[in-house]
Amino acid sequence: MAVSNGNTLPMVGRPWGMNTWSVVTSPTDENNGFWFNSGHTKMYGVKCTHQPSPWMNDYGHFYVMTSVGAPLLDANNMEYSIFQPYFESTWQPDIISTKQWQVVGRGGQPAAASVFAPRISVTATERAAIINTAFGPKDDRVLLDQTRYMYITLPLGTDSINASGTVVTGLTTQSVGCRSSSNQCSTFTMYIYANLSCPPTSMTQVSPNKLKLAFDTSCTSLDFAVATSYISADMARKALIREVQGRNFAQLLSESTDVWNEHLGRVSVDDAGDQTDAVAVLYSCLYRASFFPRKMFEIDDNGNPIHYSPYDPNPVPGKTYAGVLSTDHGFWDAYRTVYPLLSLVYSDQLGTLIQGYVEAYKEGGWLPKWASPGYRGTMIGTMGDVVLADAIVNDIPGFDKDTAYEAIRKDCYTEPVMNDPVQRGRNGLKEYLKYRYVPGGG
Repeated sequence: MAVSNGNTLPMVGRPWGMNTWSVVTSPTDENNGFWFNSGHTKMYGVKCTHQPSPWMNDYGHFYVMTSVGAPLLDANNMEYSIFQPYFESTWQPDIISTKQWQVVGRGGQPAAASVFAPRISVTATERAAIINTAFGPKDDRVLLDQTRYMYITLPLGTDSINASGTVVTGLTTQSVGCRSSSNQCSTFTMYIYANLSCPPTSMTQVSPNKLKLAFDTSCTSLDFAVATSYISADMARKALIREVQGRNFAQLLSESTDVWNEHLGRVSVDDAGDQTDAVAVLYSCLYRASFFPRKMFEIDDNGNPIHYSPYDPNPVPGKTYAGVLSTDHGFWDAYRTVYPLLSLVYSDQLGTLIQGYVEAYKEGGWLPKWASPGYRGTMIGTMGDVVLADAIVNDIPGFDKDTAYEAIRKDCYTEPVMNDPVQRGRNGLKEYLKYRYVPGGG
């Protein structure tokens, strides 16, 4: 049996960024979290994702696919292309880049016609990204349709996606388990704002949650510069201006490369000998350990952090909170793996992430045990207490230690609400305080 079939996705983003980006190979598996498989050869697009684990599933997601000429269609009438994950593809922290073949040869493999193999690439910031498609010039020797197409798909039929000129806007309310487990995510919305570098020649509203854009053959390279917000479309627009405006794809990629080189470069290997594979594993694990927990806050016009709260048990549409917020982590095993690592290597960043959990306590009344994006009714124990206590003892800067201790103490001595759908606090605490152990059925 494999040790894990966990979240070993190829992901692009920035350390602890609000969004990450990957590739969809199995959209029919979106509801169970296993929507990427490196053994698949069908690619359905580049996906904005917040999935911390396939068992927790995704929220606030959408994906973008491009093609030259009419795309291939699967049995469910969904557009896809053929790609080869281990051939002419790049999978790095700062960029995902792969060719998309629209012509199928023998055995379902890509045909050689390069005009029907545009390269799609994505590089990202904390709240934004540029998805570039290199279509190349029109090949006059080919008589088939060479119109360029883009498909943008959101998960729910009640979601919306629209375009006006070169501006694309949309929203999704998909929050999976968070919405189903309590009222806390009842106002959850992720807003999308994007700019196109080529003007569309036509727009087709395939459905409220799916948009088809066409571009003429003069569009040899298309940038889809996109940002998101949990507060408003205008905040998404401002994030795009702040994090992307004035940069093309190559410039944003260079910036991302510098960020990751500095981030991963905090750990150096002085003498690896012939253990080059072990070094690769080390940095691969460090890269993966740097995506979660996720920052879930935005920056207002005055440069201050603000956020929507998925922890508020009585949410009000449009309400925002001051300060930072953290999400997308379970403490059960991370308390003795990821957080000691952060304390040693990234102590200057750890305080902000912990303050994000302190804010969750202030807004929801308890520390989260598994957050995605708000409280989720899973995971035993309150191991976040260990993380906060360790940060207090080690004098990690950047968080409210008094309120952190208050949150820890509440977990230790306050009995949780019975039948809480998101299981805040310690189950069995009453029996433990009485007997100093939890009896069977406690």
